[in-house]
Amino acid sequence: MGVAGLCRALNSSLGVQWLLRRFSSESERLYYTGGLQNLGNNCFLNVILQALASCDHFVSSLDDLLGSDDVLPEEQSERMPLILALSSLLKDLSRVRDQKIVLNPESVMHPLSCYVSHFNLTRQQDASEAFVHLLTSLRDEFSHCYVPYKSSLADITMFHSKVYKQREAVIGLREFSLLAPLSRG
Repeated sequence: MGVAGLCRALNSSLGVQWLLRRFSSESERLYYTGGLQNLGNNCFLNVILQALASCDHFVSSLDDLLGSDDVLPEEQSERMPLILALSSLLKDLSRVRDQKIVLNPESVMHPLSCYVSHFNLTRQQDASEAFVHLLTSLRDEFSHCYVPYKSSLADITMFHSKVYKQREAVIGLREFSLLAPLSRG
């Protein structure tokens, strides 16, 4: 059992009693969490994914994003492929099993590569840079689908949000005199 599995067991319904039974001499049964397949040199990304899998608040935040009313469940795979794939993989990594399993991170790598095409996910890279790319990609994907109820003007214009895009469209129409007031002349 890895660190992620230990943290998950302590925070889940398994609790301390499960751990005590797990390490007692009368119990020979072993439990495991999933591991990630190394596809080339993507170990830098695997480390990030395994660390995120042990962050319950991060995983529940992804679930909250997927459960929001802004995107219908049937639209999620098209509009939020990275969030959907990441949520699914992190849940699989966190699941305690009675046998070893190797999971494929390609389900996350493919949608991530659409956001960071210049960053090769199959070659040795810096983990902190990859983490920033992942978080930025998640932000970009989510901001395309989410209209905040409360926000500052800086927040709205900083990202490519629906509110800002709609505002740009109206300004563009005014420039072409489609919505401009009739001139009196």
